Amino acid sequence: MVDKNKIIVNIMSKDYTLKSDDSVEHMESVSEFVKQKIADIKSNNRRLNSVTLAVLGALNIADEYFKILDYNKELEKRVENPEYELRVIKDKLNHITKEFDEKNRAYNKIINEFNSLFENSAVYENGLNELRDSVNDLKKEIKFKEEEIKASDEKIKDLKEKIDIKDKIINESRQELDEFINEFDERHSN
Repeated sequence: MVDKNKIIVNIMSKDYTLKSDDSVEHMESVSEFVKQKIADIKSNNRRLNSVTLAVLGALNIADEYFKILDYNKELEKRVENPEYELRVIKDKLNHITKEFDEKNRAYNKIINEFNSLFENSAVYENGLNELRDSVNDLKKEIKFKEEEIKASDEKIKDLKEKIDIKDKIINESRQELDEFINEFDERHSN
């Protein structure tokens, strides 16, 4: 059995023993956070008893927790939007690629026709230059779309990393709140 970290913290002039797999520093940070929430409430109304202060502190922490959940949902929506945009851009790129292939085949056909009909004529040269310009324009457009896709991929990656961080914070906050409530209930049920 793995030993849990254990510290004694003082909240509202009462000592509490905290046991957790989390680091001592983490447990100290959590207890300081709770102390600060209760101190903020107490500073606005000194007549509140310790149970009321604890409940209001828990409500404030729960409020922050739910705001983080809402923010996380908003981030998830944002992640879905770039993915949709990425799919649209990829569809456009596929369309442009098909169009490019068709134009390339047409280009090759025209080149063959021009070679056989107007080998050294000015008409041949003008048509060839136009086709080259079209191909160059298409290449530029494809390069631009590839850069947009790359930027979208990076945005998606960044948003996913932010969501992972928020999920971790939410899970840690949820666990800490559950532990605090359990300890609070155990202390006050006796």
